[in-house]
Amino acid sequence: MKREDALSPPVHLINPMTEVGGSELHTVDMWRVLSRYTRATVWSERPVDPQLAALAPVERIHLGKLHFPRQGVFLFVGAYFEVGAWWRFARPSRTLLLYNIDNPRRLEYALARLSLGGRRRVELIYASERLKAEAGLPGVVEDSPIDLDRYQPARAVPRNEFVVGRASRDDPLKFSDDDPALFERLAAAGFHVRIAGGTCLRARIAPHPRIELLPVLSPLAMPHFMQGLDCFVYRTSPEWPESYGRVIAEAMACGVPPVVASNAGIAQHIRHGENGFIADTNEEVMDILLTLREDRELRARVGVAARRTMEERYGEEQLARIAAYYLRGEAGVPA
Repeated sequence: MKREDALSPPVHLINPMTEVGGSELHTVDMWRVLSRYTRATVWSERPVDPQLAALAPVERIHLGKLHFPRQGVFLFVGAYFEVGAWWRFARPSRTLLLYNIDNPRRLEYALARLSLGGRRRVELIYASERLKAEAGLPGVVEDSPIDLDRYQPARAVPRNEFVVGRASRDDPLKFSDDDPALFERLAAAGFHVRIAGGTCLRARIAPHPRIELLPVLSPLAMPHFMQGLDCFVYRTSPEWPESYGRVIAEAMACGVPPVVASNAGIAQHIRHGENGFIADTNEEVMDILLTLREDRELRARVGVAARRTMEERYGEEQLARIAAYYLRGEAGVPA
């Protein structure tokens, strides 16, 4: 049942929505959460990816037609995109900026643009504690909520191979420089490797029957992909430190043990050996995966703990606290 409060202001979520990625899916899930408490609308100034339009209705901003959000709470999901001239005519009650990609220059520019040169207050929201510390500006930490109804553990199905997977945008910066060598080692050791968004690695990985380099999957296909994995491994290039890593949270929600690099924002929620693992080198990752393959009990225990962590972060009570911050500025956003 929708618990809409007549006193709650409408919320406008602004993002380009041009391709499927973490910021865009964050926008969709925040719309899903906030729509339960007030009137929430997603807006874009650009042509919208059909896959995203299937997940949430998106309004196109047209200044010439005077079609743009006017009043209420404005949430800009990301500091990396331009905001058009329509913003000068809006009259927000609050302006929120989610900073989720490490780029200080873009943050400075976005704050100047959204504040109209300091005439409007802009409240900062950070995707991780690391981003907040590096920015050095006041704000709250709130990561991307996960739809726990869609991302659920699958019923255990016996498999002949141990399946290691990961998912991301199909971009070399989304991978560690050591990942190609790691994937080849895993295949040689008998693991099956399944990489969604991995076609960019074809020139760096020798063809192997146990390595699948897949295109980016649609959001609707992602839960099924996660449920088919025994472990989720995620590291990125030093040039692209992962601010949070919502795909890791999606894997955890499916009860899949994650192995992530220590510089990922979500690492702050991972207790090594309990609800996941933190590893930076290929040797560390290989040791963990070899152990998980042999120790089914450990794998099951970590997977259950990973799911429980996501339930604690995105259960009904926590979602209500997140919504309260966006609607009324109340404290209580989980850090």
